[in-house]
Amino acid sequence: MNTKTSARQKLADRIAAMSTDQLLAGHGHIAKMDRPDEHHRLVSAMISDEIETRLGLTDALDEIFLDVDYAGTYHDALLAAIVATEAATGRVLV
Repeated sequence: MNTKTSARQKLADRIAAMSTDQLLAGHGHIAKMDRPDEHHRLVSAMISDEIETRLGLTDALDEIFLDVDYAGTYHDALLAAIVATEAATGRVLV
C-alpha cells in the first residue's frame, strides 16, 4: 500500500484547515494578480471549491452565473453569493 500523500492532497488538507476568512483573503489576493500562473489558478480553484462547499454557496453562485450580463470576477461572485445566502437564510456565514 502506498502511504505517501500526494502534493495535491497535502495542499487540499492545508486549505481545508484554514479559516474561511483566511481562504477569502488568499482568494482575493490571487484574484488581484495581473496574470496568475497555472499554479495560482489551481490554488484559486481549490480555495473556491472549499469556500463554496463550506458555506453552501452553490445555489447562490448558480443564480449569479445565470445572469448573462454578469461581468464580475469569480471572487466578486463569491462575495455576492455570501451576501445573498446570508440574506436568504438569516445566517451569518463569515
